[in-house]
Amino acid sequence: MEYYYYIFSNPVDSKSLSKSELPQICKLKKDLYVIPMLTNSTQGEGPFNSIVDLRKKSIIYSKIQLQKHRERVAANKNVKEIKDFIGIPKESSYELSFIKVFHHINVGKIQKNEVKGVHFFNPDRISILEVVDENKETGVYLAKISKYNEDTKKWVEKKELTHFFPNSWDLNRLFHELNYAYEHKIYEEGNIYLSRTSCGINVKLIIKGTEIITIFPLLN
Repeated sequence: MEYYYYIFSNPVDSKSLSKSELPQICKLKKDLYVIPMLTNSTQGEGPFNSIVDLRKKSIIYSKIQLQKHRERVAANKNVKEIKDFIGIPKESSYELSFIKVFHHINVGKIQKNEVKGVHFFNPDRISILEVVDENKETGVYLAKISKYNEDTKKWVEKKELTHFFPNSWDLNRLFHELNYAYEHKIYEEGNIYLSRTSCGINVKLIIKGTEIITIFPLLN
């Protein structure tokens, strides 16, 4: 399999949402229909045809001062593959709170052996134990789930039932539907807002102050 390579300065870790001090090299399969072009030497550069090509031409890489740090960044084991690409218009910007809730919905977390979040099915980290209810028209369903703990290598069952967005969606669709729902939200009561996706799925949002706590689909 052939890849394009990209390098990002101060990348955000997908688990902790904290910024890394060293740049991150990522690879993207060449068979994608759209190949992103990054030319900002302070944020991200690519595509490069190989890691060797990147090391020769990247301004971000050339600014890494210590040789041991250069070797760590360029090591094959530290190169991450971009499996799901989300296309975003160049002029668009998003609140940090929205990015965090997208992570909450897509990845979730395990805290004190309890599963938090997760409203989008990913077979690599989520197991559907039982589908309790389903809206066959919208694809939204309610399920009992468990989440894989990468630290302990064990599955942790979530105590509460979870509402899931349609399995037919990809991450790109999920991101933009959530953004649409957030932009069209209507205040209900307390911390609760109601909205719809562009395709008509009803959703509930929990917002405390300026922090979006969660967004999840409703069966009806």
